[in-house]
Amino acid sequence: MIVELDQSNRIAIYTAESSKRNQYNEINEFFVENSDFVTKLRTKAPELTDSEAVKAHHIALMVTNNWMDAEFAYQSDLISERTFEESFIDMRASLARYPGLIPIFEELLTTFSSSHSDLRSMQTLRDIIREGGP
Repeated sequence: MIVELDQSNRIAIYTAESSKRNQYNEINEFFVENSDFVTKLRTKAPELTDSEAVKAHHIALMVTNNWMDAEFAYQSDLISERTFEESFIDMRASLARYPGLIPIFEELLTTFSSSHSDLRSMQTLRDIIREGGP
């Protein structure tokens, strides 16, 4: 029984780790498939159409949710600390690569402030932005 439980736990952890990597891969695929648009976000004040502004908002929301999801998985012991820490590497890299998303991240931090302000991922995002970027 103990062996089966241990094996079940290891399978759950592997599945969560794999799922986290797949989430990053899906975001990367989106960026590749939308490279013309995403290139605009490499400037601090991109000129975006209304449609592109909506798309940029959802990109920021998608990656923010991914970072929060990593934290929830870590808190539940479903991913390793190493995988959780990779979310902060991704966060710094994303803000450095796509500074056009920073104002949207600031808006999302305000939106999430009441419900998720205690999350390390949101505190780190806020700190990176306050420091002037990565």
